[in-house]
Amino acid sequence: MSVIDILLKLTDYEVDVKKQNVKESMIKVANFPYNRSLDDFDFSFNSDINELEIRNLASLNFIEK
Repeated sequence: MSVIDILLKLTDYEVDVKKQNVKESMIKVANFPYNRSLDDFDFSFNSDINELEIRNLASLNFIEK
């Protein structure tokens, strides 16, 4: 592994950590009462909600199309 490859991996890691820190600080500033995600949602509660469609929308893949 060359020095360039190591530096590239290190900077990629740094960017990822900074993005995660920004995300966490924005959630903290928003002062939400609970930290929830789609993984916490009970899709069996309402059978009219299409879990696959919701997860596809959450992936934002439709933007690329």
